[in-house]
Amino acid sequence: MEQPIQQEPSFRRGPFEIIGECFSIYGRHFRKLFLIALIINIVIGAVGFAVSDSLPTDEDFLEFMLVDDGIGEQDAEAPQ
Repeated sequence: MEQPIQQEPSFRRGPFEIIGECFSIYGRHFRKLFLIALIINIVIGAVGFAVSDSLPTDEDFLEFMLVDDGIGEQDAEAPQ
């Protein structure tokens, strides 16, 4: 018994048609996408602002560089 010959689908789209379809989808859902991005940015900004006081400062880095290097020698004294 012979198997039927399968034909490739004849529906082919060009790159501009695909891009146009993507933009039409984004256009329909732009308000939802914008609100999601806005909420994410507000949350990340609030968390960043909340932890910004606990981040190390330049003085902390300088102190870290001047601390004992683990071999037993001190590099230098911290400037006053």
